Amino acid sequence: MWDFKTVVDVRYPLALDAFLERASRDFYSRIKSEIVEESSARTVQSHLAIACEGIDLVLDSMFPDMLGRSDLPFLEIGANDGMTQSNTLFFEMKYGSSGVLVEALPSKFADMVRFRSSENHFFNCAAVPFDYAGDWVEIFDNNLMSIADICSGSQSAVSEIADWNRHLGGDMDCCSSVKVPARTLQSVIDESGFSVFSLLSLDVEGFELSVLDGIDFDVSKFFLILIESRDLKTAAKKLGSVGFRYEASFQNGLTHLFGTCDSW
Repeated sequence: MWDFKTVVDVRYPLALDAFLERASRDFYSRIKSEIVEESSARTVQSHLAIACEGIDLVLDSMFPDMLGRSDLPFLEIGANDGMTQSNTLFFEMKYGSSGVLVEALPSKFADMVRFRSSENHFFNCAAVPFDYAGDWVEIFDNNLMSIADICSGSQSAVSEIADWNRHLGGDMDCCSSVKVPARTLQSVIDESGFSVFSLLSLDVEGFELSVLDGIDFDVSKFFLILIESRDLKTAAKKLGSVGFRYEASFQNGLTHLFGTCDSW
């Protein structure tokens, strides 16, 4: 039987002890239970994926030199507790990478700060476009399917996304709401002190395109953008206008990878 700690010690020696100290016992048990009795290193590695459908492993196989560089931080928006379905934790574990983690829900943000490396920069806010008028955003708390009202009061947009989350199995009728600070992603980037990133991971349950409208792409540079969007055509047009090209889709066409010519 493969032992979780032995496998990870061999493959991801950087920051392992610190990670296990931060990780909850439930999370550790869940990951450990996924290690199967196989002699194939490929099989074991696949069970160490953290992101949905092993997207982190796919990206690592395609861009190991880029995603493993200490001088290129990552940026994850909608980071939740920092571990569950995280698109960046794999790189922190394997390479000791760090970056900027943004989560709106206060309870999940607190977990993220506990679980993830202190080398990261943490921000508790909702990312909004430049033309957002308010100082606060109402978040409807449904864990991984939480949604934010950042459409300038457009209840039709909020309702549409809520209906989609119900379709995916979320219970939007029973969730509570909380108000969190509103910030453009550019203001977060400016405060972090970074300007160039290996990866921008963006998953905010339907409001990803609005969040992109809060980035100054003349100031902030990204080699890769991983974005969840039901509207690939609009996402491709928006990102194409700032120099990105569509590369691949994952999760049955819900998550899309864009890159610049410098990515390859």
